[in-house]
Amino acid sequence: PLQAQIVDTATGKRPNRTTIRFRLSYLVCACVIPVFLIVSLLLAYTYGNKRTLIEGHMLETARALTLAVDRDLANIQSALQVLATSPHLTEGNLRGFHGQAREVLRNFPGADIILADETGQQRVNSYRDFGEALPKRSNLTVVRKIFETGTPVVGDLFLGAVTKRPLVGVDVPVIVDGKVIYDLAMTLPAERLAASLSQQHLAPGWVGSLLDPSRVIAARTVSPEMFVGRKIGPALLAHLTAASEGVVVVNNIEGSPVIDAFSQSAVSGWTVVVGVPAAIVQTELWQWLGWTVAGIVMVMAASVGLA
Repeated sequence: PLQAQIVDTATGKRPNRTTIRFRLSYLVCACVIPVFLIVSLLLAYTYGNKRTLIEGHMLETARALTLAVDRDLANIQSALQVLATSPHLTEGNLRGFHGQAREVLRNFPGADIILADETGQQRVNSYRDFGEALPKRSNLTVVRKIFETGTPVVGDLFLGAVTKRPLVGVDVPVIVDGKVIYDLAMTLPAERLAASLSQQHLAPGWVGSLLDPSRVIAARTVSPEMFVGRKIGPALLAHLTAASEGVVVVNNIEGSPVIDAFSQSAVSGWTVVVGVPAAIVQTELWQWLGWTVAGIVMVMAASVGLA
């Protein structure tokens, strides 16, 4: 008590009796706090990079799926172009061509081959026996384009005139003596294209969708029976109109917020969309951030304790 009352006669102040322990603790805090602030900034930066990494992975997946779909459509187109040179067509032997078309379809299970004239009237349909009455093609726009341009066409999703199923068609011209005489098409169920989407083994919670050039859902990896044949929502449609690929956050046709990565094929005009509910991405990011912060706090606490 007596020492506490001693003052410096020159300054009138008590002498500084700060302990060495206090000075050392102050030194430790002076070293730790800046590190903590820097680590916090690095975490915020890494958090943004982590989200960018996830979105980049989604976009790469969409590109890979687009290439897979293009490859399948190209295989169909190549087979049709070979079939279009059949001597049966040159000779007008449609019965013989019908049998040849069925032979080709052994390599394309679930598909059908249709031969139509300029009016769209089907002359051969592998789904029916030869000689049965056949209706006109459902997608007459594609038939007209084949006869006008003489170039292959990958059409939009349509309802088969005979099978009444949602179908996707690839059409090629049959040219004899420099003139288009038939439209040769292979149609396949829309769900067959979903197999191309499934080949990439999407992560749990991810949804792959295939859109035709009219932005109608032609295939979907989840609940296709509910969504195939429906147009996409206006929010995503606006982004698809503005760019050929990208990553956007929109509400899906179910009204839930999702992160969509999309890539449109420059060859076929079809688009693959890979969607992930925003909640799944956010949960993954927060889990990663939680484990990272917990580890850093434990290391810093141990360091302060040792110091």
